[in-house]
Amino acid sequence: MKRKLKILIYIIIIVSFLVIAFYESSVFVFNHSNIDNLKKADAIIVLGSGYASSAKNRATAGLALYQKGLAPIIVLSGGKTNYPVSEAKFMADYIKSKSNEKINLLLEENSTSTYQNFQNVFNQINGSKKSIIFVSDNFHIFRSFLIAKSIGFSQIQWYSTENNGTADRTKPFLDNFNEFLKTINLLPVFLHLKNA
Repeated sequence: MKRKLKILIYIIIIVSFLVIAFYESSVFVFNHSNIDNLKKADAIIVLGSGYASSAKNRATAGLALYQKGLAPIIVLSGGKTNYPVSEAKFMADYIKSKSNEKINLLLEENSTSTYQNFQNVFNQINGSKKSIIFVSDNFHIFRSFLIAKSIGFSQIQWYSTENNGTADRTKPFLDNFNEFLKTINLLPVFLHLKNA
C-alpha cells in the first residue's frame, strides 16, 4: 500500500510540474508576442514549416512585420522537406504572390530542424545581425527562443502567427504536446543561459 501511495505522489508531482511548465511557456509566448510592443531589429527570420498552411501563415506574418518597417530584411529559413522546392523558396514564392513591392529577401535553404534554421542563418549573415524578430507558431516559440539564444543572437523578439490572425487552429493537441516535450529537454540550456 505504501509503495502505491509513493508512486501516486510521484505521478502527481510530475504531472503538476508539466502543467506548470506548460502554463509558464504559454504565458511567456503570449506576453511577449504583440506587434505593438516590437522594436526595430536587424532582421526578421521566418522559420520554415513542412506544412503548407503553416508556412504560408508564417510568411504572411513575416511580410506584415516587414511592411510595418520593423526590419530591413526578411530571412526565410527551411530546407527541402514536403515540397518540390525548399521551405524557404516556397515561402519566398508565396510572399511574392501576395505583394507587388520589392522585398529584401534572403533565403537559407539547407536546414531541416529549428536548430539548423538558426545556426545556418547566423552563419549566413556572419553574425552581423544580432537583433532579430523570428516568426513561428505559438507552440514553437519558446523552444525556438532558447535555441536562438544558444546560437548567439543577442536581442531576440518573436511574433506568432496566432497574433497575425493567420494561425491554423486545427493543429492537433499532440503536435503541441510533442513540442512541449522538446522544450522540456532544452530547459537545462535555458537555465545555463540565465546564469551566464
